Amino acid sequence: MRDRIERAWGVVVKLIPEGTDYEEAMDQSEEIRDLTLDYLVMAGEEVEFLARQGVDPRPYQIHEPKF
Repeated sequence: MRDRIERAWGVVVKLIPEGTDYEEAMDQSEEIRDLTLDYLVMAGEEVEFLARQGVDPRPYQIHEPKF
């Protein structure tokens, strides 16, 4: 799950044009908005999964792409 989330966020980061901030890029690109929504859904699923396992999800909420 973590790998999928990091890969999704990595794609979003790569699509943001240089010199453009994240919010501006989302306003300009439907693809970035859609991928961000996918990322947020996966991150929410991860939090729910960790909570069901009795694990505090806060240390896992930062997703830095390794790819």
